[in-house]
Amino acid sequence: MSLTDNLASTEEASEKRSWRAIRVSQIPSSIKKVEFSDILNSLNEDGVRNVLGWSYCPDATTCYEEKFNVATVVFRKTPPWIPNSGYGTWETKSATFAIDINFLGLTPLSSPIRGDITVDIIAVTGLAGHAFGSWRSRTQPSMWLRDFLPDMVPKARIMIYGYDTRLDGSNSYASIIDLAKGFLQEVKTVREAPDAAQRPLIFIGHSLGGLVIKQALVEAARGNKSDQQVFNSTYGLIFFGIPSRGLAIESLRTMVKEQPNRDLIEYLGSSSVFLAHLHNEFYREFTFDDSQVISIFETRTTPTVEVCKCYVMQAWVALINHQWRDGSWQRTGPEVVMVPQSSAIHHSQHDNVHNAWSINSNHSDMVKFSSRFDPNYKVVQGRIREMVASAPEVIRRRIERISRNTGGEDRLSYRIPPQLPYAKNHKFTGRARELEAMRNLLWPANTSGIHQRRLLLHGLGGIGKTQLTIEYAHKYRDDFTSIWWVNCTTKTTCSQSFLRIATNLVTFYSASLDHEKVAQNLNLVGVLDVNGQLSTDEQHTERIVQAVKRWFTPPENPNWLLILDNLDDPTVWDPNIIPSSCHGTVIVSSRRSDWTQFPLLEVAELEQQDGLLLLLKCARLDNSCSAEGKLSILSLLTMTFADWYTDNISATELAKKLDYFPLALDQAGSYMAIRNMLPGKYLKIYENNFARVFQERSHDSPYPNSVFTTWNISFEAIKTQSPKAAELLLLCSFLSNEDIWDGMLRRGLGLREDDINLDDQLSLLFSYSLAKRKGTPDSLYIHSVVHQWAREYLPFNKQRENAKKAIVLVGRAVECSRSRKIHHWAIEARILIHTSTICENYRKYLEHDIGTRDDIIMLHYMNWISLSWMRQRRWKEAVELGMQVVEARKGVLGLDHPETLTSMHILASAIFEQGRWKEAEELGVQVVEASKRVLGHDHPDTLISMSNLASAIFELGRWEEAEVLEVQVVEARKRVLGQDHPDTLNSMNHLARIHKLQGRINETTGAMALPSALPSNRIGTDSRETKRLKRSET
Repeated sequence: MSLTDNLASTEEASEKRSWRAIRVSQIPSSIKKVEFSDILNSLNEDGVRNVLGWSYCPDATTCYEEKFNVATVVFRKTPPWIPNSGYGTWETKSATFAIDINFLGLTPLSSPIRGDITVDIIAVTGLAGHAFGSWRSRTQPSMWLRDFLPDMVPKARIMIYGYDTRLDGSNSYASIIDLAKGFLQEVKTVREAPDAAQRPLIFIGHSLGGLVIKQALVEAARGNKSDQQVFNSTYGLIFFGIPSRGLAIESLRTMVKEQPNRDLIEYLGSSSVFLAHLHNEFYREFTFDDSQVISIFETRTTPTVEVCKCYVMQAWVALINHQWRDGSWQRTGPEVVMVPQSSAIHHSQHDNVHNAWSINSNHSDMVKFSSRFDPNYKVVQGRIREMVASAPEVIRRRIERISRNTGGEDRLSYRIPPQLPYAKNHKFTGRARELEAMRNLLWPANTSGIHQRRLLLHGLGGIGKTQLTIEYAHKYRDDFTSIWWVNCTTKTTCSQSFLRIATNLVTFYSASLDHEKVAQNLNLVGVLDVNGQLSTDEQHTERIVQAVKRWFTPPENPNWLLILDNLDDPTVWDPNIIPSSCHGTVIVSSRRSDWTQFPLLEVAELEQQDGLLLLLKCARLDNSCSAEGKLSILSLLTMTFADWYTDNISATELAKKLDYFPLALDQAGSYMAIRNMLPGKYLKIYENNFARVFQERSHDSPYPNSVFTTWNISFEAIKTQSPKAAELLLLCSFLSNEDIWDGMLRRGLGLREDDINLDDQLSLLFSYSLAKRKGTPDSLYIHSVVHQWAREYLPFNKQRENAKKAIVLVGRAVECSRSRKIHHWAIEARILIHTSTICENYRKYLEHDIGTRDDIIMLHYMNWISLSWMRQRRWKEAVELGMQVVEARKGVLGLDHPETLTSMHILASAIFEQGRWKEAEELGVQVVEASKRVLGHDHPDTLISMSNLASAIFELGRWEEAEVLEVQVVEARKRVLGQDHPDTLNSMNHLARIHKLQGRINETTGAMALPSALPSNRIGTDSRETKRLKRSET
């Protein structure tokens, strides 16, 4: 039972009946099953059977397997020697057994003879769940994993896993990562035998249990050899209502209050940064296309928990008085969907639509089956049987493939699963001529020692270049040992793509080599740390990019495919971006045709029949489409032949009017699908809008009017249905069109985690194909043409307004990540991809007209963005943005305003980190003099600026001047902050460093009589810059 059950002291106590399940362990293997049955029969009373069900099999732990057995027993009436909680013993004539009711750890329910086991099945319960009771029927004593399933999969060893996540009264600080690591260690203890280490695994997870499984697999993918054996042996995942994007936690917050497990509950909220991070990490790691992932979601609401006043008579005062007591938690609160469908499905890159379905139960009851004939059970056990039958051969081939790829201990393998940001597009239509031409130009892939095969796909934006490349990569994936994708939209996206390739290479090779050898083989020594993390320091970026390009060059690695997508901007192009080798294949997609280094293939509009078919697919009016599409076709049967013929002609005419242009066909088809509209009606709407759009838009655009007309029709429909969704699309057009992700929008727009309006707005944009998911499940992408048109749709004053809003959105999102928890570094780096766009917008729309209160607020958030660049050690970007902020604040607030001084201080720090110490000194002098004048000599901000100025002077070799200034800082901080304040101690350390380099050892020894590892990080949670910026807010 998961969190939907009565969350009193134990879940078992909450059952309406008095059935009690216990686990019996430490049963000597000499006691056979028959003898144990006799022991159970001896517990019957007056001829009434007291044991309602039981299991008996060897202990799952490898070292105990041949010594002990484990049983699970369900009693009708609880024997008096069974403890109410915790552990106890059971004295019998044969032996003394250990018993418990908590079922923590792994418990075997069914196990064939060891040599006959072909698959391990492990079921993990959810939040506040009971390892046995969570899966047991409410109306029967049966538990399907123990009593039904073993007969269907006789060669599977079935186990359940329990862990302590009780809510009320918990004193546990355990996080999901802690729970996952513990689970992974337990799994390894039952697979230590040589014949078990690579046995196929099927995991079944309910609610939080699914998250524990996912995190455990992420840990296993990056762990040691035995960890990776667990990862590589995982074949099937069955997830019941797991909250990958969060669950309803409002009532749970009330229960845990400020208990140690508060963070665990917060991590499960719908706007959880951790869940988004886990979702992306699992999506990236679990890429086996031969695996099975099943997602099942609930369709009934669940009452939430609330505290009730219960009238109780306490035994020790039974004869004296009655009393009221608060604290009984009951499921009597408002009903909610605990885990919505959007949160419970789509967990890996190879999820299929047919592997997700619903069970018409609430969150708890969805895993409780009362009978072998329960329709939901029959479906679930059928899929498990399929997995058990397929798993041994699939895992055998997988292990062999991995073994071949990893080869010797130090030899690199170059066969790596394709790294594509897009799944195969099932709406892809036509392009047979182009695919054949690409195949002829690029085949054979192995050209080692001859030449590198190259191809330029040229065409307008929206013509389908990217989709054609994706189709080619998926269709001919077996031609290549690896496939890599680089987004060349901007220099930032290009470098980040290479960093992503480096990260994927590190992850892949870490499965067989330790991180030190990985660093050596990839030329990343000093850039890759002992934990396998790449440096984010700006000075290492180029080295990482070069290491990636070197990976492509060895003669043993001839069959790779490198895709450079959206190489439209000439400033991004660098001939050195392509690996210098006489092998490999490079495909470039671009709107420009002047890349003379590449043979050119023109991508034009679709052929007539292909264009018509794509329109019908997008409108869900073709016979090969989804179930929804078939329902639309059924509506055609109710029409007369004449009506049908008219609409058939209309569809042909519409496709022609749309110029057979893929982007226009997609938008028009999506509009028809969402409105259940036939082509004839849309054609009339299109014709009514075409003339107006033609008059309003610029005529020097290379794009056909059809694209903008279909965009306008869809946008106007969105405005009518949801003005907020329309505003969101326009706002997003002032961000980068890549990786606009849900968490950033929530933080940047100040939305609560339980606010579902954003989900509704995004769903509307997706349904009209004005935005799409790409890369990761929480990331949305807006086609560059749509992105540009949305921006140009607005008058200039609205463009300015949205440019400001975009800056504030990014700044607020960055500000929300300043807690510096470990995963926030990655989150912040992901946010900052949008800064180049907002800085360009600032220069275009805002730079020369600053002065309102809104502008001051915007500059505040630009300051935070600049500081974030520094935390990411991206000094160049920090300096460029910092200079813009300083100049703007000087103009609006004046040189002596505290916020202006804060911006100048941050800019000076960034310049210092670039090694431009003379410029840092010059700016630092200005800041110090102004701070003394405005804030006072002893103000903490003045002292921070003085200390930074001393650092710049020190680096310039003027040690005596630096010493004088640092002495002033030390004395002032002692006086203002106290001798033991961290800032005082840091200043004393800086002074000691100066003394040491001057050879003044005695003074150094005195000054260094304090913690030697004091934090001196300039750009962190408690850095000087962060402290000063926080103070300036007040």
